Amino acid sequence: ANRWFYLNAPPLPKLPILGVVGFQPGELAKLTLIMYLGVMIPKKTQENKNVFSLYAVATGLIFLLVIAQPNMSTAVMIAAIGTIVYFSSGASIKPLLMVAPAALLLGILLVLSSPYRRERWLTQLKGFDNTDRKEGYHIKQVQIALGSGGFFGVGFGQSRQKYYYLPEVASDSIFAIIGEEFGFLGTALVIVAFSYLIYRGFEIAKNAKTQRGRLLAAGITSWIGLQFFVNIGAMTQLLPLTGVPIPLISYGGSSMVFSLMGLGILANIGKDNSK
Repeated sequence: ANRWFYLNAPPLPKLPILGVVGFQPGELAKLTLIMYLGVMIPKKTQENKNVFSLYAVATGLIFLLVIAQPNMSTAVMIAAIGTIVYFSSGASIKPLLMVAPAALLLGILLVLSSPYRRERWLTQLKGFDNTDRKEGYHIKQVQIALGSGGFFGVGFGQSRQKYYYLPEVASDSIFAIIGEEFGFLGTALVIVAFSYLIYRGFEIAKNAKTQRGRLLAAGITSWIGLQFFVNIGAMTQLLPLTGVPIPLISYGGSSMVFSLMGLGILANIGKDNSK
């Protein structure tokens, strides 16, 4: 039997499409922006046209569409990825510095305009002493999971926190479960593995034979790296809880598919570099 597939992108109507799995437009938007900027910036550079306006319009448009869902964490991630691709092109950073105050003000207004976002930031600013309150429940359960794991963990499949205590155990909070079941050693291995992947990605970008290859590699690597370290930062309370998953590990079909597509493009650029 077929299940209905919903394109979940408010404020647009929820349109049913015959299919198998759900779809997150924000994941497609990340890869689309990287590919668009990676192809168009070199073209505009050759034509001596304004690269900043291309970056600003493309990134700003996708940012606004995603923030309308509303999904601020994905929107901020998209803005950061687009900025890194622009910076990697070697274009002037003066326009970026000029719009930075406006971007910061917009971010503050978006946080203050939403009670949910405002609560997340207040919980973060109040620190560990506030995690026994209702608004700090999630991060408190993360701390319990990470602390319970010790150095070697409680064993594969032996987590207790994933049973009705820790929210989003298969997606946003998967790192806490890794820490509980595999301990500090397991989380350290995950961090080392992703750090090496990010290092290799930027090596591929540095050695790319074309500007397009360099921008695509830098964009894909920054996408994977930012999501990973933002998630780790949220789990260790260095950052507010954001809802950003860990690529290739967190549950989610859309994230997995587009992450693998991005890594496939990255591997192909690396293959061209070795010829």
